[in-house]
Amino acid sequence: MPQQTLDTEVLTETVVVEAYGPDPGRPLGQQAVKVDWLPAFECARLRRIDSSGDLQAKLDGGDRRERVVPRWHATLGKPYIQGFKVVTPANGHVHEEEFGSEYFRPWAEEVSASLVEKKLMEPGASFTYRIYAFPGPGAGAASMAAPTKSKRFTVERETKSLTLDRRNLRELLAAATPEGSINPADMPVFLPRAALDEAAAGALAAKEVETGGALLGRLCRDDDSGQLFAIVTTQIAAPHTTADATRLTFTPATWAAIDDMIRMRGENELMLGWWHSHPARHWCEKLKCPIENRMRCRRSGEFFSDVDKHLHRVIFSPAYTVALVVSDSYADGVTYPMFGWRKGVIERRGFHVTEGI
Repeated sequence: MPQQTLDTEVLTETVVVEAYGPDPGRPLGQQAVKVDWLPAFECARLRRIDSSGDLQAKLDGGDRRERVVPRWHATLGKPYIQGFKVVTPANGHVHEEEFGSEYFRPWAEEVSASLVEKKLMEPGASFTYRIYAFPGPGAGAASMAAPTKSKRFTVERETKSLTLDRRNLRELLAAATPEGSINPADMPVFLPRAALDEAAAGALAAKEVETGGALLGRLCRDDDSGQLFAIVTTQIAAPHTTADATRLTFTPATWAAIDDMIRMRGENELMLGWWHSHPARHWCEKLKCPIENRMRCRRSGEFFSDVDKHLHRVIFSPAYTVALVVSDSYADGVTYPMFGWRKGVIERRGFHVTEGI
């Protein structure tokens, strides 16, 4: 079969977000934003690995010919887009991964905050948005933007060869307990109860101060279906962090120490994600909320803040990575909400708890 050709019409890193209130014919405002395409590339790479069936894969880097191709709006036409595709050659074929307009939600929220600042929109008001963009030299693997307003540091990525473990997914699911809402679109993630208990113990010991760590493990391929899934093998408490009641900061020394510990363990593990605590019980005490209000305050610590999202986007951009929050509140006690990538957007997700792998 002859090799297919790549689309020639590709998007630049800059798009325009157009925000609308109750009147769909009258925009509240518009703003050009610089889009970070990296999560989309990472999602497409993982899906390509998933569909290949191979036990050897390239973890990062991708093909330098990867491109973001517009999906022009079916009714509005150019320059409005209803989504895009990440297109890349793979083994003589062209692999395509489609994304909808929800991918642009973080930048739409940024624009809405700007409109509130300018008093063009009420705080908390609902809005819709449209995206328009123009073809250009192209957003590809060699040209990717950092998130708008968040260039605090840079990370140099390297291409790694990855060996996937062969495991039986059906047997693991049968012996595991679901935690949270399991979305069939998400890659299954297994986490040992011992790691949850260790994270909870660390969170409770830290009291009113946030704490956290890294989740180590392996990517696996199912014996029968070939489906990809992740197994967390352990958690490592993060050293050299700075923290207070509402923020945990991982320093360069933190990541260096975690890398050293991974090498010392000698288990060929990946950093599959991270965890941190939300001491919601202490937040209530500091605010001096009446005890009856504390007991009614549901899920007060089960969220993923903008700061959390920034760290996950910059450090944990691979599509298989997850973030666990250990929340301790009066209403619910210790709970374990998990977040991860879904079609290039950070969403809450479920996972599976094992008694041992």
